[in-house]
Amino acid sequence: SALNPRGRVVPQATAVAGDGTVWMAALGGLYSSRDAGDTWLLTDISSTSGSLNMLFTGVSVQGDEVVAVAQLADGMLPASYQGLLSGTVFWSGDAGETWAERGEALGANAPMAVAHGDGGVCVASLDRGVGCSAGGGATWAALPGGPQDTVSLAPLPDGAWGVGTASRGVWAWDGAVWSQAGAGA
Repeated sequence: SALNPRGRVVPQATAVAGDGTVWMAALGGLYSSRDAGDTWLLTDISSTSGSLNMLFTGVSVQGDEVVAVAQLADGMLPASYQGLLSGTVFWSGDAGETWAERGEALGANAPMAVAHGDGGVCVASLDRGVGCSAGGGATWAALPGGPQDTVSLAPLPDGAWGVGTASRGVWAWDGAVWSQAGAGA
């Protein structure tokens, strides 16, 4: 792809489905392997997004549901074009056979990570904090009052979330309140 002219795959995140399929979010594409990584197939999402140049930054799998987040190529332009940054969420309910773009309602321009948790899927973004969807990505709700520069997240027991930020350390959401994790985190 144009983002990756030498054809090198640069992994960003991986997830493993129950059937053993490995999903990899990477520079220039979303890949899957059904043979433990011996061979990889580029997932064709271009008909969904209209773009081939995407930086996939996260992927999560639960059952037949595969959710991936990506930043579109216009976000890779020089600083004078930063207003063109855009990101999206791709959602498949059939193990990657078909895809729908579900990021518009999230409103994040820089999604960085995605994870399945109790009751739905959450996305960490550099510009909007954490947004969660329990409805297949049709609607999203922000986890209010938390850090906005989120880069990673992981589900914790009882609907809680652990979140890493770009500049403010590690935070936890207990389902109602944010708290910063230990000193120096």
